[in-house]
Amino acid sequence: VPGQGETLYLIGDVYRNLANYSKAQDYLQEALAIHREIGDIMSEGNTLSILGLIYRDLKEYEKALENYQQALMIRK
Repeated sequence: VPGQGETLYLIGDVYRNLANYSKAQDYLQEALAIHREIGDIMSEGNTLSILGLIYRDLKEYEKALENYQQALMIRK
């Protein structure tokens, strides 16, 4: 369901901005699964980038880099 994935992404991004990273990750992982299921590559890349920002904020730089690299591969 494309609209559901986008809504989950937006909720996750709000939680990221509130620094509630655990909830943000939950919503974004759910959005990511939907984006992948329906083949929405652009939204998949965007979601991976936001997850990368969360890991960066948590100082989990290897995970951040992994997410950014996945997003880059999708966007090539």
